[in-house]
Amino acid sequence: MIARTITGTLLVLLLLAGGCAHNRWSKPGASAQQLSVDREFCVRMTNRWAIAGAGAAHREPGYALIGVLIADHRFNRCMEENGWHQIEKTPDTVATSTAGSANTQVADVGAGPVTSGYSQSIADSFAAAAIQYRSLFPTTPFCALPGYWANDLTVLRTSTRTARAGFQAGDRVLAVDGIQIFNLEEFLPILFARSPGNRLTVTIERNAQRSDITTECADGLPIIEAFGAAMDAGSKGRWPECISHIARMERLTAVSSATADLRLTCSEASRLSHNHRPSVGDATLVHEVARLSLEEAAAQPGRLSKIRGRVLAQMTWLDANGYSVLAQDLRESLDQAGGSP
Repeated sequence: MIARTITGTLLVLLLLAGGCAHNRWSKPGASAQQLSVDREFCVRMTNRWAIAGAGAAHREPGYALIGVLIADHRFNRCMEENGWHQIEKTPDTVATSTAGSANTQVADVGAGPVTSGYSQSIADSFAAAAIQYRSLFPTTPFCALPGYWANDLTVLRTSTRTARAGFQAGDRVLAVDGIQIFNLEEFLPILFARSPGNRLTVTIERNAQRSDITTECADGLPIIEAFGAAMDAGSKGRWPECISHIARMERLTAVSSATADLRLTCSEASRLSHNHRPSVGDATLVHEVARLSLEEAAAQPGRLSKIRGRVLAQMTWLDANGYSVLAQDLRESLDQAGGSP
């Protein structure tokens, strides 16, 4: 559970902050410091909405573009309420600069992983996430059920611990200790109120049948600490260290498409900051993210349609960079899953 909790929080945070970085904002008379303050405020307010659970039926942390668009809309509205106005994007312009009047501050970052500015935008995103996670998670040991879970509490991927307890991919949690819950936002307070070693009775639905699983809480604090360390390292552009901390988080939880995508984000930021061409390792990681996504899609009805566009984009990237064998493998996997074009 905590891996999915981290994923939900982390990817909402990263994608929201990423949206901030990819837009250009203009405000007459505003300074660079004011821009930074307002952006941080709007990220915080948008994340507060996301974590509170408003619009949860429409939000699927991870690759759900609908959720990102909703979040971006709320962020944009917050910026506009603070007097900022979006101006046309310039894809190849990087970093933060002033344009036009000397009294008009413009945030201008490349629109994607095509320039070294992408690395800085990711670092900015990680910095925002590092600030936010400290206010969202306990600072003392708390209960965790490691694994990868959808927002509707469907198990997408088990950890060794949860598999041993009896959970399977495709299970959906209905209640905990007799308390009915419907999403991650409702599960968080239950976890935070319990300690490592406490026992939980989790009611699940599997193949239209209900059953109870009694399991012992793991300690969620080391997972959160690994996440925080990864965010701190990324915010400073220490990409190998970022990857190392994410790998540590995976050892404590499970390797999922979401955690692999975080490794990919750090890896791409490192590669682009050095202007290197994609290597076999880079391509293998892109392939891994897509493969894991397809495996997890089998656990939840309707999930394939949500991740299909991302998988197709990853196939296109692999083909364009000369890794057609890996692209073809994904093409066949997507076809087997029923999601081919």
